[in-house]
Amino acid sequence: MFSIWKRMRNSHCYKIMFCIGVIDMLTLLCNGLLTGYLGYYGYVFCSSPKLIYFFGAYGLGCWCAESTMETVLAINRCAELWSDELAHKWFNGKKMILWLGIPTIYGILMSLCTRPLIFSGIYFSWFFNPHVDYIDNTNGIVV
Repeated sequence: MFSIWKRMRNSHCYKIMFCIGVIDMLTLLCNGLLTGYLGYYGYVFCSSPKLIYFFGAYGLGCWCAESTMETVLAINRCAELWSDELAHKWFNGKKMILWLGIPTIYGILMSLCTRPLIFSGIYFSWFFNPHVDYIDNTNGIVV
């Protein structure tokens, strides 16, 4: 993170990569530390529903924001290859705040308005289906 600090002033892509790095570090709290802790102690949703619900929403929001920012980075790099003037027109000044704000708002909305990921200690991972390996739902229907 500190290695790109000096280059951020002159290049749009370094600003985007810096934001991706910040979100990546925030995501590591959920998919690294918390997943290890919950898996070690064998947590499932019934063990601690509020904690798992909150961090499932948090992890989903961070993942959505980061994925969208990576798309913004791809658009930026394609614009730079196509034309420096085009990249300057699209990404210069306050427009960069808009380009970085849209993925951030999208991540927040995804964490607030969708069903979160649910941790399963059986598979040591996060799933959208809270009944993984509990109920047979081969057709995608839980009765």
